[in-house]
Amino acid sequence: MPHIKLIQPGDARGQVKKLYDDIQQVRGEGKVSNLFKAYAAFPALAQANWERLKILLTQGTLSRKLKESIMMATAQINGCEY
Repeated sequence: MPHIKLIQPGDARGQVKKLYDDIQQVRGEGKVSNLFKAYAAFPALAQANWERLKILLTQGTLSRKLKESIMMATAQINGCEY
C-alpha cells in the first residue's frame, strides 16, 4: 500500500491536471506513471521532474520509444517492482 496518495488523472485539478495533460500529450493517453501520480502531491516537484524527463524524451537523436525501452530495461536490471 502506498504511503503517498496517488492522484489519478480523473481526480487531477488545476496545476496537476495541466501537468497530466502535458505528460499524456508527450507519452500518450493514459500514460501517467505512478511516479508522477505520487509526485502530484507536491506539484512543484512533479513539474520540475516532468520538465527534466520531457527534455530527455523529446530531444536528442534516439527515438522516444528506444529511450523508454532503456528506462524499462534499467528498472528491470535494478530489480524495481514499479
